Amino acid sequence: MSTILDDQTLDFNCPTCHQKISETVGRLNLGNYTCPSCGTVFDTTNFRRDTENVEREIEDALRQIGDIKINIQL
Repeated sequence: MSTILDDQTLDFNCPTCHQKISETVGRLNLGNYTCPSCGTVFDTTNFRRDTENVEREIEDALRQIGDIKINIQL
């Protein structure tokens, strides 16, 4: 599933080798991620779930903004 956050880049350090990693949200949401430096495999299940929650919140906020009607009387 493609989301509005997919192209956003996250910078983080591998907890094993401490190598700085830059990766997109979309790539991290595809499934387990492997550190390109040391091969440590990250379970991205919680990240994917949290990203989906953020996406829902953003979509709800955008819907609410779209529902705002301004009446100006002169």
